[in-house]
Amino acid sequence: MPQKEIQRRTFTRTMLACAVSLAPLSQQALAQAAPYPNRPLKIIVSFAAGGGSDIAARLLAKPLSEALGQPVIVENKPGGDGTIAGLEVAHAPPDGHTLFLATASPITYVPSIQLTKPPYDPLKAFAPVTHFTYYTYILVVHESVPARNFNEFVAYAKAHPGKISYGAGNATTHLALAQLAKSSNLDMTHIPYKGDSVALPDLRAGRIQAMLVAPDAISQMEGRVRAIAVLGEKRSPLMPEIPTFAELGVHGVDIAPWSGIFVTGGTPAPIVERLSAELNKIFKLPEIQAQLNRAGSTLQGSSPEYLRDLVQSQLVIWKSAVKAANIPTH
Repeated sequence: MPQKEIQRRTFTRTMLACAVSLAPLSQQALAQAAPYPNRPLKIIVSFAAGGGSDIAARLLAKPLSEALGQPVIVENKPGGDGTIAGLEVAHAPPDGHTLFLATASPITYVPSIQLTKPPYDPLKAFAPVTHFTYYTYILVVHESVPARNFNEFVAYAKAHPGKISYGAGNATTHLALAQLAKSSNLDMTHIPYKGDSVALPDLRAGRIQAMLVAPDAISQMEGRVRAIAVLGEKRSPLMPEIPTFAELGVHGVDIAPWSGIFVTGGTPAPIVERLSAELNKIFKLPEIQAQLNRAGSTLQGSSPEYLRDLVQSQLVIWKSAVKAANIPTH
C-alpha cells in the first residue's frame, strides 16, 4: 500500500477516535458556547395547577422573563410524588432552559422510600440554583369533627379509631401527618391526592376530615374547617393565635416544608450562577415578597452551595423520618 494512503487512513482513524472520545463532552460544550438563554425557558412544577408551588412559579415567570429576555413558561407535571416532574428535568438538556421548582417530595421523599431502584440521584440529577421558600402548613379539621382545638381532636380520634381520613397532596404533609399519627397513637386513614388544590374540594365537602393546608387555603373553606395546629418552628403571622405542634407538646413531627429551584445536573456553572443571581434579585422585589407572604411562604434565597447543603441534610432527616413513621419502602 502506498505510503500516502497509509498516512491518510491513519489520520482518518485518529480523527474518528478523537471524535468518539469527545462525544460525551459535546452537549455540555455546545451549552457553554451558545449564548444563554437562546430560547424560551420552562419552570417545571410537580403539582397540579392552582396549588402553592404553581402559584409561586407563575409569580416568578414574568420577572424572570424580563431579566433574561426570553419567555418563561410554567408546566405542571403532577404525580408520582414528584418523580414525573423530576424525570422531566433530569432528562432535559443541561443548558439551563429547564428549571425545576421542587419541594421536598421529589428531592428527599422519593429517594427515602424508593431505596431498591431510585429514579435518580437528587445530588447528581439536579444542579442546585437557590433555596426558594419555607412553607407554612396549618392542621385543620372539618366542621363535622366535634373538636375545637388540637387536644379535643386527639381525644376524638382516639375514641373513634379509623373514622378520621386525612388528605395529603404532597409528601411533606403526608409524612408529617404520619408522624403525628405515630407520635399521638392515632388510627387515621391517609387519602393521597396529586396536589393540595385537588384535595381542597373534598375537605370543604367533608369527604376527608383533616388536612395540613397553606393559610390562604383556609379562607376558601367558608368557615367549614377549624385551624388547630401549625407545622413548623414558628407560629404563622397570618394566624398568630394557632400554636405549633412543639408548643402543644407533640414530639416527632419535625419535617421541614421547603422548596428550591434546580436545573438539570451538568448545567455549566456560569449558567447556574446567573440564574441564581437573577432569581435572588427577584426574591427581593416587594410585590413578590408580599404575595408569597400572604400565601404563608417565607422567602429565603441562597447560593447554589447552600441549597446543596440543605438537600444533603434533609436527605438524612427524611430517611430517618420515613423509617420512624413505618412508611413502606421499596
